[in-house]
Amino acid sequence: MRARLLALALAVVLSGTASGQEQYGPPVPSVPEAGGAVPAKVFPAPVTEPLSFKTGGPGTLQVSLYLAFLLVVVGGGFYLLRNGVALFQPKLKGDRKLNISETRMLGNRQFLVVAQYEDRRVLLGVCPGRIEYLCSLGGGEPEFPKVSPEGNDA
Repeated sequence: MRARLLALALAVVLSGTASGQEQYGPPVPSVPEAGGAVPAKVFPAPVTEPLSFKTGGPGTLQVSLYLAFLLVVVGGGFYLLRNGVALFQPKLKGDRKLNISETRMLGNRQFLVVAQYEDRRVLLGVCPGRIEYLCSLGGGEPEFPKVSPEGNDA
């Protein structure tokens, strides 16, 4: 009895007649059951084919072109950040004449700077708010002022 009820419920669910759904495909001839009960008509379930994905086509080409354009723009941006724009950089005419040869920090934002212009070198003292000329630096010997010893009035 239980097996018959289960078979009947399964047949009703598969046929779709109980829920008012349309029947798909040609009807399948029913097979009489043992015991004299009237079998229900069983229809096969609709066959659904798996989804197929398109490969290629105009959509893929367009996305590929956008990606290539984006890579070119990002690469150009990195190049400009690294090398700068040549239009906005000053043109160098020959070698520079003024150079800072060396700097030495003395403490509390005070520096000694050796500046060189062509073949002349000078020592500068740099503090917040002012720059002072200290002395010129020669090639071989330092130029010290001649000072007479104290006590000698010669």
